[in-house]
Amino acid sequence: MSQPYIDAKKRFMQDFINELHKRNAPTEIIVGYEFENELTFQLDQKPLSLSSGTIQTASDVYDMSSQKELAMSANLVNWSNQVSDAIKQVEPTALTTISFTSPIVLAKQKFATKNTQIVSTFWIFVDSDKGGSSIDFVDLHLYPAAFEEIVPCKKKCPEVPEIRSVPISVDDQMNAYQITSNKKPIILGEFGLSKDNPTLETPADFLLNWQVSSCTYPFQGWLTWAWDQAAKITNYWSVDENDGAINQVMAPIYRANPCKAEKTLPTPTPPSLPPPVGYLGEVSCTIFNGWAGDTSNVTRSVDVHFYADGSNFLGMTTAALPREKAVCDANGSTENPCNHGFVFNTPVSLKDGKSHTIDVYAISPDGFNPKLTNSGKTITCPATNPGDLNSDGKVDIFDYNILIGDFGKTGSAGFVPSDIDNNGKVDIFDYNLLVSNYGK
Repeated sequence: MSQPYIDAKKRFMQDFINELHKRNAPTEIIVGYEFENELTFQLDQKPLSLSSGTIQTASDVYDMSSQKELAMSANLVNWSNQVSDAIKQVEPTALTTISFTSPIVLAKQKFATKNTQIVSTFWIFVDSDKGGSSIDFVDLHLYPAAFEEIVPCKKKCPEVPEIRSVPISVDDQMNAYQITSNKKPIILGEFGLSKDNPTLETPADFLLNWQVSSCTYPFQGWLTWAWDQAAKITNYWSVDENDGAINQVMAPIYRANPCKAEKTLPTPTPPSLPPPVGYLGEVSCTIFNGWAGDTSNVTRSVDVHFYADGSNFLGMTTAALPREKAVCDANGSTENPCNHGFVFNTPVSLKDGKSHTIDVYAISPDGFNPKLTNSGKTITCPATNPGDLNSDGKVDIFDYNILIGDFGKTGSAGFVPSDIDNNGKVDIFDYNLLVSNYGK
C-alpha cells in the first residue's frame, strides 16, 4: 500500500463524515464506520504474485521472495490505524471496523489461493497481541454456501461423473478462521439467505437456526442482510418480505435472546400521552394530503410517515400547513391560523401501473404512532419513467433543466418533482436517476 492511497482513503472517510454532519444526519445511531468491506488479497496480482525483487510500501521495503506475509500484515496494520485515526479526528466517539468473508468460501470459489493468507492477516485485527490494529471491532460475514464435488465410485464409474452439492456450515466457516481467543469484539455483521439457495426450511426458520448455531462462537452482535431493497436487488430474502416473516423471528423484540430459538411476544407499552389524531384526505397520482395534530400539545406540529403496501416506507413530512378552523376544532385547539395540514407529492416509485395501498401514521413523542383516519386508500397510477419531471411522457432536456434549477434545494420528501427518490433533497442521486432514464 502506498501512502498516497492511504491519504486518499483518509480524505474520503473524513469528507463523507463531514458531509453527514453538514446535513445534520443522526450519526449517533451509526454502529460503526466500516472502511473496508470483505477484505481479501489478490495473490495472483502484482506485487503479491512476484516471487523475487523488493517493493517499497508506506510501511517499509519488503523482499517478495521471503516477506510477502510480513508485507501484508505490516501494511494492513499501518493502513487500518491511519484510516481509523482519521475517522476519529472528525468523529471522536466513532467506532471503526473492517469486515472479512469466510476464507473457506473464498477458497472454494477460487477468489483466494491460500486460506492461511486470509486467516493470518485476520488475526492481526482480532487479536491486539498479534499486530495491534486500532480498529474497535471485527465484522465477519457468514452466508450459507455449498460447493460441488465428484461422488467417488468404488466399482465401474459412469462416463459422466455424478456431482453432489456439499453445504458449508457455520462450523466449517468458523473453523477456517482458527479462532481460539479474541481480544476485540466480533460481530456477525452480515448473514442472509439467497433465493437461489434451496432449503427444506422456510427462509425465516433457516436464518433463525443459522443465528442460533453461530452462538457457539464469540459473536457480540448480529446484522441480517438485508432490510428491504438492498436484499431484493441482490436476490436475497429481505427482512420485510412475506409480511415481515423474517423480522418476526430475528428482531430482538420477538427474540430477546439471539442464541435461543424461542420467540417472546413484545409487551405492549401503553401510551403515556393521548395519541395524535388526524385524517388522510386526497390520495391521488399527484399528491396525498390531510391533517394531523397532537391533542396533548395542540400547538406542536406532528410528523407524519407514509407507507405503501404495509411496509414500504415512502417518506415523511411535517403537518404544519394552514388548514380550515374545523381541523383545529377537532384537535382541541383555538389556533389561528390553524397550521396542521400536510401535502406529500406522490412518489415516482408508485407510478408503475400497479395498485398500492397507502397508510399514513402520526408520530408521537412516546412512540405510539396511530394510523390516520381514512388510511388504507388505494391508487393505481400509470407507469412513468423516473426523471419525467414535466409529465410529458419522455425524459429529455426539459426535465434535465428542471432538475438543474432545483439542484441543492431541500424540503419535505417529494417537495418538488425533481426530488425523484423522495428523500427531501434534490441531489446527485436524483441526477443519476434522471440521467439513467434520459431519452426514454
